Amino acid sequence: MFVTDCALQVNSDLVYYSRSKDGTLEPVKVNTSYVGRMVLTKAVLDKGRRDIINHYKFPEGTAEERRVLEKAEEFGCQREKASVPQADVGVEILALEVQRGDDFDLELQFTNHSSQQRVVDIYISGNVVYYTGVPSAEVIFKTPVVKLEPQQSKKEKVVVHSKDYQSKLVEQGNLNFIATGKVQETGRIITAMRVVTVHNPKLTVQVTGSPRVAEEMYVTVEFTNPFRFSLENVYVRVEGPGIMSINTKQYRIIGPGSSITWTERFSPRRPGTTKLMASLDCAALRQVYGEVEVTIQP
Repeated sequence: MFVTDCALQVNSDLVYYSRSKDGTLEPVKVNTSYVGRMVLTKAVLDKGRRDIINHYKFPEGTAEERRVLEKAEEFGCQREKASVPQADVGVEILALEVQRGDDFDLELQFTNHSSQQRVVDIYISGNVVYYTGVPSAEVIFKTPVVKLEPQQSKKEKVVVHSKDYQSKLVEQGNLNFIATGKVQETGRIITAMRVVTVHNPKLTVQVTGSPRVAEEMYVTVEFTNPFRFSLENVYVRVEGPGIMSINTKQYRIIGPGSSITWTERFSPRRPGTTKLMASLDCAALRQVYGEVEVTIQP
């Protein structure tokens, strides 16, 4: 049954529903390629990632992929087979990268494929989501009206302020935005979704000295607080397998825009290529890392 479950999970469709006043659900959009684009694992002998999706599914839309789904359904696994007509107005939330603590513009691309004017009542909501996809606190809710001329493509921007999401972010969390609208002239529902990754600041790690076993070396860790608030009770740790045991330093407070520099002495215990890794942790900021590769001579 494990193979059957995996086959359906990586071949799943994303189905958007509209709920009527009596509670019934009607599919309004089906995205067949949203799920199963990549299955990532750590690359062997490399710090990068490796996509192994080809071990779990055949290419999208091939005959082999259809046969796998049919076989899975024979075992009782069901999927939504709704066929929704293509709307003459489309919406897309454009991809973007966000640094934690920054204000940013969320851009929506509207396209009118018809030969007539269209007016769309759009609802834009944004929530913090855990890495599992479970939603948490709401960060924005906007209701603009977008007017589109025939065959026109138009961008609509929504400003998201850091003060609206900063205090609501959870560990390893991101922001999930959903746009849902209704075309006034046709009554058709359009919708789009985008998960935006919020990147934490980085630690800078530098190594100086003679890279030889038992020789004296130094590692320097630097960090600048990019936020408009202070970080309190901050713990910085640094270690390197085979060359440096774990060391910890506490900072009572790091003010907005302030920087810290910590230098620690060590003597490598064995030769070879390894990494020195540093981390920063406090109640207001988690998952901050930095690393540097170093080769130690005998």
